[in-house]
Amino acid sequence: MFLIANEDAGGGQGRETLHRIRPLLSKDDGVAVTMSAGDARVLAARAAARGQDLIVALGGDGTVNEVVNGIAAAGSDTTLGIIPGGGGNDFAWTLGIPADPVEALAALRTGLPRLIDIGLLTFPPGETRRYVNTFGLGASGHVAKLALAHGRKGGAYSYAIELIR
Repeated sequence: MFLIANEDAGGGQGRETLHRIRPLLSKDDGVAVTMSAGDARVLAARAAARGQDLIVALGGDGTVNEVVNGIAAAGSDTTLGIIPGGGGNDFAWTLGIPADPVEALAALRTGLPRLIDIGLLTFPPGETRRYVNTFGLGASGHVAKLALAHGRKGGAYSYAIELIR
């Protein structure tokens, strides 16, 4: 297992999550911590290209999105794992992944993989992006943009504030 952790996800929740599960990781598990936006994609692409069989995103939906895009960029069928550590964790919730990080790690160790759909967007002049949860334009995209512009790190509460404004 190769774990990619976004410690800044959920306003620092990712850091707390990593702290909780780090003692439970084996010596064979790799861990990389992102430092800025885009790092999870690069780290996932490298791990997938090396033949890693399970790449785990620890963070929120944005981290999961970056890891999915990294795996896809490597042209790999590497399994994606998720340990919720962000603000909303909508995709993890949809899949029934436990919100408790210790339980989520246990599910990764003992559970069976399942197939998920991956959407593909193509932007002019040919740039592509993949997504696994939802793809939002219009109001949802605008609310997310406002939340980030006002220094909010995401999560249902942050988006609700901007929606009300």
